[in-house]
Formats: sequence, structure tokens, C-alpha cells
Amino acid sequence: MRFAFIEAWKEEWPVEFLCNIMQVTSRGFRAWRVRPMSQRQRDDPASA
Repeated sequence: MRFAFIEAWKEEWPVEFLCNIMQVTSRGFRAWRVRPMSQRQRDDPASA
């Protein structure tokens, strides 16, 4: 949820700033972006 928020707002605000606000690391955000979707996410119709 935190990373999705950062993804949605990264065009308006710097990623470093958003990560700081959301109390996550920019490294974790970058890892989340390249991580493949989990089986649970693929099976959950709400995540689509």
C-alpha cells in the first residue's frame, strides 16, 4: 500500500521525499517496482 502510494505520486513529488513521509526506504521502493507479482496478487480480483 505504501509503495503503491509512492508510485502514484512520484510524478508530483520526489521519490526520496515520499519514501521519507511513508517511512520506507527508496531501496525498498525500487525493489518493489521490479519484483514480480505474487500468486496471491494474481489470484485476488481486487488487486487488478
